[in-house]
Amino acid sequence: FLNVRSSSSRQMAQFSRRALRGLLVLLSCGLWCRTGRADSVMAEATPEDLLIVGAGYLGRRVAQLWREKPKGPKAKVVAATLTEKSHEALRQEGLDPILASDLKASKLKFSQVVFCAPPSRGEAGDYAKSVTDALEHLVEGGIGVF
Repeated sequence: FLNVRSSSSRQMAQFSRRALRGLLVLLSCGLWCRTGRADSVMAEATPEDLLIVGAGYLGRRVAQLWREKPKGPKAKVVAATLTEKSHEALRQEGLDPILASDLKASKLKFSQVVFCAPPSRGEAGDYAKSVTDALEHLVEGGIGVF
């Protein structure tokens, strides 16, 4: 483990890269399933596609590393956000933004779901529900990372 108090920024960066690579390994080891038609953003999710709930710094780094994988350039990365404030920037990064409320109303399913959203100022139960809602978009046998 890394002692954050005595770590240099270089050590922290190396730890962050290792952690993100480990996350991608976890995501790459799942069962790949084709999904049916969806109502929003994309007609069909493929095994290479990824849903990121919470497209802040961590979510964007995961998306970048995901797209660097051999099949990554073909993969769609759907980034769920609470507001449209960052949608244009996400599009410029090659991501497909969607409002969390629109995602919840859709029937989109993914083989990989990464939950990167921080807790809001609301109650703890709201955060647990947000995680549960995100995992509803995971295909059976898929991989969810929290």
